[in-house]
Formats: sequence, C-alpha cells, structure tokens
Amino acid sequence: GVHGGPHPSKTSSSNRTSACSRAALISASLVFALTLGVMLGVFGVSAWERANLSLGAEHITRISAAGLPESVASRPYIHVGFQCGGDFGWLALTKLLELALPGVDIRFSDPDLRRSFGMDRVPPTDGQVHLEVSELGTHAADVPIDLVLEGPSIYLDGYACWFKDAPWIQVIEEPSMMYNAAEHCEHPNPPMIRLDTSTSAWEGSAFDPNATTYVWAPYAAEWTFFYHDRLASRDDTTWSAVKPWERPRMVGWASGNCRDFRAQMFRALKTAAGEVGVMDGVDALGNCEHSRDFSNATAWPPGDLEAWDVYPEYRWVIAMENSEESGYVTEKLANALAAGAVGIYYGDSVAARKIFKEESFVDILRVWRETLPGHEPGSAPETEDDWLEIARHIVAIDQDQETYKTYAVSDVLQAYPENVKHAAARYPNEPWPIVGRDLGEVGTNPNIAEAVTKLRVALAPLVRRDQEESRAAETTSGEAL
Repeated sequence: GVHGGPHPSKTSSSNRTSACSRAALISASLVFALTLGVMLGVFGVSAWERANLSLGAEHITRISAAGLPESVASRPYIHVGFQCGGDFGWLALTKLLELALPGVDIRFSDPDLRRSFGMDRVPPTDGQVHLEVSELGTHAADVPIDLVLEGPSIYLDGYACWFKDAPWIQVIEEPSMMYNAAEHCEHPNPPMIRLDTSTSAWEGSAFDPNATTYVWAPYAAEWTFFYHDRLASRDDTTWSAVKPWERPRMVGWASGNCRDFRAQMFRALKTAAGEVGVMDGVDALGNCEHSRDFSNATAWPPGDLEAWDVYPEYRWVIAMENSEESGYVTEKLANALAAGAVGIYYGDSVAARKIFKEESFVDILRVWRETLPGHEPGSAPETEDDWLEIARHIVAIDQDQETYKTYAVSDVLQAYPENVKHAAARYPNEPWPIVGRDLGEVGTNPNIAEAVTKLRVALAPLVRRDQEESRAAETTSGEAL
C-alpha cells in the first residue's frame, strides 16, 4: 500500500488484517441501495459518525433504519450480502449485474461493515445511493439476501458466515499463497462465479469449471474507475503545476508490508543514487526501511491521505506486488501513477500492461531479463548486486531528463483494442472491468457472458419492489380479517 500503516478505508489488499470476527463484533450493518452501473468511492468504516463524514457526495442520501424513502422503495432491486471481505469485489460484481439486470438497483448489506473502497468516486448514472444502518454486528433477519459475495479463507471464522443459503460468488483479492480456496463458509453448493485478481486458480484448475465460472478481475482494474481522472490526464494543472521531471525528490516509498525484496530494491536505489551524487531524495516514508519523516507532525503519512498527497515531491514511486503471480495486479501501480510519478513495478507486467501503458512504468523484471545482459528468461534478481544493476538502470533514466519524459505520459490507461497481445493465453478474459470499455463488447468474452447469463437466470425472478411487498402484505392482512 501507499501508507505507513493500515487505515480502515484505504488498507492495501495485501496488508489487510484477518478481521472478520473482530469486525463482526465492533462494526455496524450497512445496506447500500446501489443503482447498477454506479461507480462510487471511499467509505470510512470506524463508526456511524465516520460514515457521515465520508459519504459527503451530493448523490448519496443517508437514511435511518426506519425505512427507505418512497422514491427508492418504488425502484426494482435485489439484495446482495457481503461476508468475509467480499466487499472488495463490489465493483466487479456491479458491472456484471449491469449487463445481467439493467435498470435494477442493488442493495449491499455488510454486517461486518468493511471498507467497500471506491463508493463515492463517480456519481451514479441513474438514481441515488442510500445508506441504512442497523445495530452493531447484526443483520436484520427479515432482510432477504438474494446473492452472497464472499472473500477468501484468510478472513474466515465463525463470526463471518452470515449468509449460507443464497447463491454465492467467491471473490479473491489476494495472491494464492495467502489462502486456501477450498476453505469457505458453509454453502449447499459451490460458488456460481469466482472473481479473482490472479489467474493461478484458473491455470491450476483449482475449482470445478462445470459449477463455477471463472472471471479474471484484477483489483487494479477497479482503480481505473476510482482514479480515472488522475490516470487519464496526469498533465492537467488542476492536479499540479509542477511537471514530474521538475519534482525535487527522486524516489518515494511507503509500505507497511516489509518484504525483503522490496527493501533490497529500496536500498539499491539509495546506493545507485549516491553513486551519481544524489545523496538525499530516495525516501522510505512508511515503517519499512523508514528513512524520512513525512512531516514535522508525523513520521508516517496519515492513513487518510491519497497517493498524490503522499508523493507530490517524487519523480518515482516504488510499486511492488507480493509476488509475480500470473494475473495478480493490485492497486499499487495505480497509486504510483495517480500520484503523477513513474512507477517502479514488480509483478506480472504483462497483466499490468493490459491495464496501464507500458511506457508509464519501469518493469523491474523486464529490465533484469531483457535489458541487462546475461540473464536467462524467467530469472529474477537475488543478490544485492542484482538489485543494484536494476537500480542503476533506473537512476540512469532519471539523470537524462529527456528519457525520463518519455515515461511521464499524461494518459496512462491502456488503449483498446489493447496493443499488448503477446502471451494472451495466460488470461481467460480481458481485465474485468475496465473503464472506458463498452461492457456489452467485453461481455462477449465466453466466460463473462456465461457469468452474466448465470446471474440473470438466478436473480431475475427475485427482483422486487418494497412498495409492492407492502401492498401485498396489506392485501393478505385484509383477507385474513
């Protein structure tokens, strides 16, 4: 992540704590009435007061648990329940449902009151967003759940399994080394769909393809919606009057997940910069390798800051995934690029280049394997000298302003049809969802089309209106009398 420590509304996908049981005890229940096609923003989670502060967009209307206003009650809807961190897949599911049930609202219920990151970024295309709060750590028994969105086993315990009987979707935003896909809440049937930020389960057939439809939904793709304006027009002076190559400091890095290979890259950059006389300007702002206080008031960047508020002085930002696992692309590179810097990226760069233009970042492993002589395909840096070779390559780019400018592109979002076609067989579909793409066009991909059809068949009979239910109840009561 970009921050020195975890923050409830901004915690990195790789740094989240296993908090299902804790969240169920200390959190509140949410119901979101979310119009299909909505792309929404950051939602704070510490208390109802925090929600009032966080949900400040004009299109969001807060309501009490007493009931929905008539304008909402008259709209058709389905009800989706989050459990065990499933909220991280809310946007990928929403875009599938936009194709499956156009014009139908979704009400998201989250008894664990997690982040649902992204829920106020862009106004909805139709209707309003409504928030209902129930008692702490509870879910109203009379609220029907039509579909369950459930996260991986690392968040699994007895407090997390609120919904067991409805059809369910498994959402994975973690590398495969961190969870067991076979462990999940008790359900009568396998997941109907799996939304996965990695393709390892697809390649390894870790699920029954006859029961579960696999959709590659890299977490980074959601951030193309959340940070769209920043990523599509980085030279807009609204963001900054200072060009990236004019920024005073070289490299910024703030991480709370202290992996050794990340620390090696940072230390190598400091050494390589020192070799050309840059003795100050390669900074670790987080708790890993901490070398520079963020401000006079705080050692680490406050958790509620956006990436562009953390790195406004830096020409480069380190963005290294937990692993090079196939398809695994998270928010890290999106943060670096939204900050206006050039990313120093480690991960599956082919997958990353399906989302972001390859000229917007330096690919650590590609530099190692293709640019520097003598290294075999598939090899990776291991020693301090290995990392120093890569760092010297980056510093050389930084020292040549004209070369650096070729990386500081304004629009970093990949153009479509995408121009990176090699190794296409490694991915079962184009990244889902991608901003700026026609959903119907992308939805012609066989597995996405299959997922949409499954959702339509399962949920269309369940679409309801509160007013209709109310009238039906009144009729039944009158007949009984």
